[in-house]
Amino acid sequence: MYYFEKQGNIINKYDIKYNSGELEKINYEIINNYSTITHKETQGTTEPYYDGNILEFRNIKSAKIVPKKGDYKNVYLFTYDEYVYPRISIEIKKLLNGDITAAKKIFEYEEEKEYLKSKLSELTSSFNSTDKKDYDDPLDYLESQINELTNLKCSIDSLNYNLKELITEKNILDKYGDELKRNIKIELVGTIDEEKLKEVSEFLDINLLPFSKNDKISDNVRRQLKKL
Repeated sequence: MYYFEKQGNIINKYDIKYNSGELEKINYEIINNYSTITHKETQGTTEPYYDGNILEFRNIKSAKIVPKKGDYKNVYLFTYDEYVYPRISIEIKKLLNGDITAAKKIFEYEEEKEYLKSKLSELTSSFNSTDKKDYDDPLDYLESQINELTNLKCSIDSLNYNLKELITEKNILDKYGDELKRNIKIELVGTIDEEKLKEVSEFLDINLLPFSKNDKISDNVRRQLKKL
């Protein structure tokens, strides 16, 4: 399967192959060993629902609650363990479901780490650059600082959570990285300059934008190519 990725003015074409059976086995282990597990209790008439792509419930038990007078529906207390999958597992599931764009995301630990670190530095320097001289009233300045601190704390809390998640990703890749690379083959098979692509598009009188945006050729482009 082919995947097209735009980097600056260059569009890269990758050939991606993967072993579904082996990936299923690896992902099963990753889910068991690295999911965030929380014990939960809910009340309802039916079992809690999950889609199986980002989390699942295990060890579900139910106990019928004594109905109140006038209640005609059976209500149950459900207890269960919630397994929230790590990001790599979610990307593997996407790949197994046919989303070819997930293949490269499975290995993006280093890029994500550097992005989060630069974002954290950017947020901190943005707060430190607030100039008191920009405010005539000291109270306005203090209020702006409080608002900035509140926003900064929310952003930093979010970033720290993501950085913590990256530790899990590193542990997963340390253990399963070689296996994943053996079972997900990503080969760069060609590149083209965006301007050159536009020239080809104009020459053929076909909109080739899907080549630079999607993981596959759009049905519309495929039909047009067949006419040539």
